[in-house]
Amino acid sequence: MEIEFSGRYDKDLYFQAIRWIFTPSKRAWLLRLAAFVVFSALYIVTIIGAFQQDNASSFELARIGRHLITFLILGYILLQPYISSYRKASELWNDPVTGRNITGRVSPMGVMIDPMKDWLTWDKFVKVNRTPAAITLLTASRVFVLLQRSFFKDEQDWKMVQNLVNSRVQEVIE
Repeated sequence: MEIEFSGRYDKDLYFQAIRWIFTPSKRAWLLRLAAFVVFSALYIVTIIGAFQQDNASSFELARIGRHLITFLILGYILLQPYISSYRKASELWNDPVTGRNITGRVSPMGVMIDPMKDWLTWDKFVKVNRTPAAITLLTASRVFVLLQRSFFKDEQDWKMVQNLVNSRVQEVIE
């Protein structure tokens, strides 16, 4: 039983898939946020301490400037996964290969995109993101497959693909 699919990527779904791939885990996000909050508090304490002095020296003002640069770097580190996901999605979306008609097959063996490529077997996929409009599959080597609902001829094919993904993909990464 092979289910054939064909269609063009939807830009919103494509960008959502890339954003999902780049989004850090909850644990990593909490660590980033905690570091940002701690250093923000230290920065605020430093500024308050410097301005409470009667005659702040140029050394104190330069130190505040250095801390401001550190604060901006921390802000970038906090937002970096989101910035990277948008840049990567834009880069991939502008690739002519992404804009063409995508064809392939889904079977109990795996997923094949374009007749010239090899099968991506189900055991290679380590993470899956299910939405009502699409399924995104990710391998350990960061190769992803985006299967949109609109790629399939009818609702029965879409349900069969969902069942295959549910039964065959063992999520390893959280």
